[in-house]
Amino acid sequence: MLICGLFVLIITLLGVHISVPPGFFLLIDFLFGPVFYAIAGFIGGLIGAAIYNLVAKWTGGLEFEFRDLEPASV
Repeated sequence: MLICGLFVLIITLLGVHISVPPGFFLLIDFLFGPVFYAIAGFIGGLIGAAIYNLVAKWTGGLEFEFRDLEPASV
């Protein structure tokens, strides 16, 4: 998300110095913003999964037990 914000900031600052129609960078942000967020989310997921896998090797990971419950008698 920080990378996306820096990209938008740089593009906006460039827009101040060059002549572009008003709203041009807003349009660019609407078009490419979701793409940048998807890429950032994917990379964040990869980093989170890698950290979990490293910690799971050391600690044994998470273990869940499920069982069926008997219906409560009324």
